[in-house]
Amino acid sequence: MISRRADPSLPSREDSALRTDAGSEGRPYGAPLPRWRDARRRLSQAAIANAVLELAAVQPASTLSVAVVAARAEINRATFYAHAVSVIGFLQALMALRLRERVLADETNSAPPSLRTLVTSVVAHIERYRAVYQTALADPAAKASLADGVSLELRDKLLESRLTIEPDEAVVLSATVNQAIFLELESEQPLSVDVVITRLASAAHTVDQLL
Repeated sequence: MISRRADPSLPSREDSALRTDAGSEGRPYGAPLPRWRDARRRLSQAAIANAVLELAAVQPASTLSVAVVAARAEINRATFYAHAVSVIGFLQALMALRLRERVLADETNSAPPSLRTLVTSVVAHIERYRAVYQTALADPAAKASLADGVSLELRDKLLESRLTIEPDEAVVLSATVNQAIFLELESEQPLSVDVVITRLASAAHTVDQLL
């Protein structure tokens, strides 16, 4: 049984509440709501995140019931629904948050931003949670949810960066990175940044200037 003690690697920041609603902000499962100020809610959120990550590493999140997750997190169903409307929605929002945090951390510790830096951050994130992403490949709903989350976060980051990228090109680049990564995930080999960059070079003519 997973402990309710907040894991430092899980979302414990006040602004990382993950209750999601379908259709919000154009995303399949929405975006985080305003931060929780109640310590018990943050603790519950961390327990849910622990449970979802552990369970989703062996079973597609789209097939997990709220009852199973609640039992693993040692909470009741009402507490789960205070944070999310579905298991797959919670996982998508959690993975988006983790990817965003990884990109921001890498930007802070690196030279000026480049497309390669962003791709490297995405690849590192996917490798960190490889079991969750690989398990999702077995179910179309779970795969689509996590793939959409990665693609949307990368697209937004490309548009927010100091790189000169048009919106339509950001869509192409993010979708190509996403496709390349999920194809690579089907093998047992570690993800390769160079393979992703090669695919990008064939999809967008401005890639060389952005690397």
